[in-house]
Amino acid sequence: MQKIILIVVGLLVLSGCASLSQTATPESAQRFVKLRGYEPDEKGFFAAVQARDLMAINAFFDAGINGNAQDGDGRTALSYAAARGDLEIVNALLSRGVDPNIKDKLGYTALSHAVDAKYDEVVDVLLNTASFKPGQLRPYRSQSPSLSMSPCSCS
Repeated sequence: MQKIILIVVGLLVLSGCASLSQTATPESAQRFVKLRGYEPDEKGFFAAVQARDLMAINAFFDAGINGNAQDGDGRTALSYAAARGDLEIVNALLSRGVDPNIKDKLGYTALSHAVDAKYDEVVDVLLNTASFKPGQLRPYRSQSPSLSMSPCSCS
């Protein structure tokens, strides 16, 4: 019986009769985020970005997350995605209106991190973003601070 229900729900989603983004209320999006294994807070959002969980990232936005949230070092989810060359996540975050000009505590933007890591496709996307402001790129640094995705120290 459970298999039949899952098949029917799957067919409804695939046929477009039901989808998270079309029917999601903030409350249902938060429930979905929890079902995906994340807490509906900034730490959970950063974890979803680290895991490249596009469905959860979109649900976080539907739940009302601040996509420009910064961790303890002032880095955004976009900075982390850009630093590891994750074009799919960078595009998803930009499509949800995140600000590519936010600087971390060292003064670096997502673009700075993508340039330093030599991710040309990500650099091109960030440069061609309508909200990009020239002059936001710090000079090249030879020793980049670590951008490992350790648990964020979000407040």
